Amino acid sequence: MLPRSLDTWLSALRPAPLHTDARERLRAAIGAGIGLLFMGWLCYLLGARLGLSPWALAPLGASAVLVFALPASPMAQPWSVVVGNTVSASVGVAITNWVPVDPVLAGPLAVCLAILLMMLTRSLHPPGGAMALTAVLSHAQAWSYPLFPAFTNSLLLVLAGVAFNNATGRRYPHAQGAAPVAAGANQP
Repeated sequence: MLPRSLDTWLSALRPAPLHTDARERLRAAIGAGIGLLFMGWLCYLLGARLGLSPWALAPLGASAVLVFALPASPMAQPWSVVVGNTVSASVGVAITNWVPVDPVLAGPLAVCLAILLMMLTRSLHPPGGAMALTAVLSHAQAWSYPLFPAFTNSLLLVLAGVAFNNATGRRYPHAQGAAPVAAGANQP
């Protein structure tokens, strides 16, 4: 028998029940696949034509989860996806170019600065942290990297999200209201 507080703590680790039916789960999974295929195919063709590489970035897989499975989330809205990923890629390139430190230090610095800039630009997008870290770990030094592939991947994924979500009866994008006041923030 576990003590009550330990049992309560362990219970908090279990995931909440899903209130999503099988049809909605399938819709989200197919949408993400189609969206990534659309983005990848166009970026592959563009990258090959212009001699640009890489043509796709792994953090866009996480962006696809938000855009297709959680289209109402503030972090899945077009501004957050496109600006959050682009700003974060820019931070990663800047850190790679300007901070001559080991990636073990440069990676966390890039993620910290990316979070700060995403918050300042109201574009908080969790895959943006992965975008900054990816730029550092892949030693991305070209200033074109934030535009291609980061911006281009993000924009095409959002366009696919708009088309697919609306075609399948899910509204996207969602108008965002005023942000709630954070706990501990100075209030008038």
